[in-house]
Amino acid sequence: MCRFIETIKIKDGVPQLLAYHQTRFDKTRKDFFSVGREIVLEEEIKLPVVLSREKVVKCRVIYGKEIEQIEYLKYIPASIKSLKLIYDDISYAYKFLDRSLFENHLNDKGSFDDILIIRNSLVTDTSFSNVIFKRETGDWITPQSTLLEGVKRQYLLDNKLIRMEKISVREIHTFKAIRLINAMLDIEDTVEINTNRVA
Repeated sequence: MCRFIETIKIKDGVPQLLAYHQTRFDKTRKDFFSVGREIVLEEEIKLPVVLSREKVVKCRVIYGKEIEQIEYLKYIPASIKSLKLIYDDISYAYKFLDRSLFENHLNDKGSFDDILIIRNSLVTDTSFSNVIFKRETGDWITPQSTLLEGVKRQYLLDNKLIRMEKISVREIHTFKAIRLINAMLDIEDTVEINTNRVA
């Protein structure tokens, strides 16, 4: 049976972007299990007292047709400063719990911190995040050819804080820098990766 995951940021005790997580949660359950909206994530998330003083908590909702497990973890962001280009016709339109297809490629990253996946000559995502590219003008662009339509990416698009464009692998070095974004990472939460650290 397929299992999926929603990773939800809890900041100062408040779950972030819940409407976006709920939309993806509902769509996944409908597409795979033909069930309508019966589970409200907001009602299921209960931050443990032991973590109540943490500034940021990572909440992992593991589910299939029903929620199977909810985990709450202290959040320690990864330090990513370089990206290895990986070429693969990969498909990851749903947020599966099984990440073996990424783990196989991570074994090939060598001294790089993470991978940037290229599909059909177009830029997609890293192993755990969407990406945004900075132009010299200061504008931030996200690849149209993303593997997974992340909740943070969609929020930034909806609020016109980033734009979506097709980005080919040949265009990577025309940008000034890259940042990684996901449900746990806002634009300002990660260091800018100079595009000369992508190879």
